[in-house]
Amino acid sequence: MNPSQTLDAALASTNPAKVQGTRSALRRLFGKFRLKCIQAPSGIPGQPIGLDQTLRGALRRAEHAAVKGSYGIGVEAGLLYHRNTKPFLLHACCIKKRGGPAAYGFSPAFQVPRRIYNMLEKGESLENPVENTTGIRDLGKGVGLIGWVSRGRFARSALVEQCVFMAVVSLHGEMELRHGA
Repeated sequence: MNPSQTLDAALASTNPAKVQGTRSALRRLFGKFRLKCIQAPSGIPGQPIGLDQTLRGALRRAEHAAVKGSYGIGVEAGLLYHRNTKPFLLHACCIKKRGGPAAYGFSPAFQVPRRIYNMLEKGESLENPVENTTGIRDLGKGVGLIGWVSRGRFARSALVEQCVFMAVVSLHGEMELRHGA
């Protein structure tokens, strides 16, 4: 991952918020890059719950994407529960070098509003309660729940940018240690 070279990567998503956030992170880190956006299964439930499911989904997507680029990128939004609190929404990114190591990064997390949380407790995926509460279809492809909660001050693409950035930094650190830098 030499910043002076053009990065060849594939993102396992065509979601506009994920594409925009990933492009922004790669632009900041590398300047020059090629990004292919593909559909790829996560192999987990539609709404990942817990860190394990969220990370497995991101890894699975990154593995599928690594077939299409030198690096595969998978981004997954998951709900994290902690006793006696509302769940947190967190974005996780896995970046995997084709035939090489994988690394992870996270976005900041925020608590899901109580009204949406109450619907989640009934077993619904995040998408339906968010649409029912906000009245906005496909919110996750735009500003996301964070955009609605923050009244437009923060967008989902920014959360994606941060988790991609952190995953690349993690992978870079791992590769530096392996090569004795």
